[in-house]
Formats: sequence, C-alpha cells, structure tokens
Amino acid sequence: MSMMRLAGVRPDLAERESRTVFLEKDPAVATPPPVPPGAYLFDEWYCVEPGCDCRRVLIQVYSASAVLLATISHSFEPPSENKLIRKQTILDPLFPQSRWAIDLMDLFLYVLRIDLAYGARLVRHYQAVKAAVANPAFSRPGLSHQGQLPDQRKVTRARRRDKRRRQGKQR
Repeated sequence: MSMMRLAGVRPDLAERESRTVFLEKDPAVATPPPVPPGAYLFDEWYCVEPGCDCRRVLIQVYSASAVLLATISHSFEPPSENKLIRKQTILDPLFPQSRWAIDLMDLFLYVLRIDLAYGARLVRHYQAVKAAVANPAFSRPGLSHQGQLPDQRKVTRARRRDKRRRQGKQR
C-alpha cells in the first residue's frame, strides 16, 4: 500500500485543516501528565493505490521540534469479526514508537470522541485524496513512501498558524 501525506496531495486542505493539539501542565495537579506539555501535530497519511478503498488514515504524531513520537493506524469503520486486526485504532507496528506512543494514541482517540467534526474531517480528507489520485493528471511526487519525515518548514508553518489561531481566540 502506497501512502502519501495529505500535504503532498492536497496542500490546501493540510494548510487549513491539519490538527495540532496543545497540552499544558495543570498547576493544580501534582502528578506529572502522561505526555509532556507542548504542541503535537497530527500529520495525516492516506492510501494512494488506485482502486483501493481501505478507508483508513495513518496519523503520525510529531512534537513541536518535529520528532516523530507515534504512528497510529485508524480505520473509519469498526472491524468485523473475521478481520485479522480486531481494533479500529492501533499503533502501527511497522514504525518506531516513542515511550509516549500509547498515551498519544489515547489523546488522538479522546480528540475523536470530543470533536466529532474532526472524525468527519478525516473521512472528508480521505475522500479528497482518493478523488485527487483518481484524476489521470495526478502525479506522485517524491513523498510517496511511508515513514518520511514531514518538511520541517511545513511543520513550523503549521505550528505558527495554530498559535495565531489560539491567540486570536483568546482576544
């Protein structure tokens, strides 16, 4: 299965709609949080195989310093009983995982639960990628393999954009 980042297929969507989660330490809580405070980018990867309808997204979670911390495989539908993988969301065993990977997967699942629009957005992005790759004019740039780190400039731009949005909402 050939995967591409959303930013490689639809940079307009990635620029506007990529998710970054900001965690802050609560001074009222004595125990340290399971994941260090900071910004975490959920970078979306989708299958670009013609004719494949796997209905999955691969989420790579990056720290603010662009370090890959977790790779999460999420199916849009719950698995049926006869499937080999019996979970809808797993840490992808083909990628290295950090010590915070399980907690970051829990964070991703929490975001899906509290923000139903985000789950719908992932499905919409999947459909947009499938429509783009079905176009005969579509060409696969050099980002067509799994595991390539995102362009540091794009991560930095996404962080700045999300920071501006947060600051705008606080005013």
